[in-house]
Amino acid sequence: QTSFIKKQSWYNNFSETTTVQSSLNETEQNIYNLLINAIDRFPNPSSVKVIKFHAYQDRTNKYYITLSAENNFGGYLTDLYELDEDGAYGSTHTESQLSEMGMILGLSKPSCDISKINNALNQYYLSQGW
Repeated sequence: QTSFIKKQSWYNNFSETTTVQSSLNETEQNIYNLLINAIDRFPNPSSVKVIKFHAYQDRTNKYYITLSAENNFGGYLTDLYELDEDGAYGSTHTESQLSEMGMILGLSKPSCDISKINNALNQYYLSQGW
C-alpha cells in the first residue's frame, strides 16, 4: 500500500505540473522555458521569482524581466534581466530606457501573467525536490 501512495503522490505532482504549465500562454511558456534553462546559473535556483515582465524584442527573441533571487550571502537581489536562449543576464538597459526607447528597440508587451509563470516555477521546484 505504501508503494501505491508513493505512485499516487507522484501522479498528483505530475498532474498538477502539467495543468499549471498547460494554462500558460505562448509568452508565459517561452519565459518559463528560458528560465528553466538558465536556472542553474543562480546560487539558489528555487529562490528565482519573476517580479515584472517589461517587454519582448522580436528581432532578438529577447525578454526583459525583473527577477528576484537569493544571492550567495542569503540576501535577496531584485534586478532587471535580459532573458534569451543564451540564458539570463543583467540588462544593459534600465527600466526607464526600455520605456523611452521601446519603439527604437522594437519592443512589444504581449499579454503575460507573472503569477502563472511563478506557479509553474514553484511546481518545477517541487518536482526537483527543492
